[in-house]
Amino acid sequence: MKVDDLASRMKIGRTAIIISLSFCALLAFHYYQTVAVAFFYSPVWPKARGNVIKSYVRIASSTGSAHNNVMPEVVYVYSVDGVNYEGNKIFFLEDGRGSAWSKKKVEKYKVEQQIEVFYNPQDPSISVLEPGGSVKGIFLSGVFHFILISALLVLASALIWDYRKANRMRIMSTSPPIV
Repeated sequence: MKVDDLASRMKIGRTAIIISLSFCALLAFHYYQTVAVAFFYSPVWPKARGNVIKSYVRIASSTGSAHNNVMPEVVYVYSVDGVNYEGNKIFFLEDGRGSAWSKKKVEKYKVEQQIEVFYNPQDPSISVLEPGGSVKGIFLSGVFHFILISALLVLASALIWDYRKANRMRIMSTSPPIV
């Protein structure tokens, strides 16, 4: 292998390693933020009175998929310090799936029903109806993020191994032969 090819391979390897590890860090940070907000902070947010303006079960089908994605959709309005806001987040970490679960959530939040809305005091436009997070929701979110981060770390490890191999080959090809 030529020295130029090895240098090019090493440069690409370095870039790929940096990108892979950056994605790992971003995913880990996203998981931390999601869990921290959902589990620790949102239950102690202030509450505002609100009204449900839409409540229905959304059925979305994917092209080529035999399964439909069924989710509850609830839209509500609330006011903080005289400013009106609209929200649609029931929870940060869902704790169920399917048609029966979605219908149960929609029945809980009927149109024109008065509700309590938990809102972020730093940004009142961020709100949720069911603060906190269930153990099941946190577990499922953790598994999802763990799989993604693990896959990226395996990729980064393979790239590091290849980078080190290319570096050894470059050193061997540029060093004078031992006699």
